[in-house]
Amino acid sequence: MPKINYELKQQIIKEYFNDTGSTTLSKKYKVSNSVILRWINRIKNENFEMVISENRHRIEYSV
Repeated sequence: MPKINYELKQQIIKEYFNDTGSTTLSKKYKVSNSVILRWINRIKNENFEMVISENRHRIEYSV
């Protein structure tokens, strides 16, 4: 599966919260349903910035 870019991830999340099911989005964008649900669960757990961030692997810690 190709890497999912930032804009596509935002679009999928936006459509999900506009009442499009994860299975429909999975088929439409050819992204694993489990990946979409993982993003949604992170959002629901208040880690929205981590889900949509382009630099999600870069973590900054405060001193």
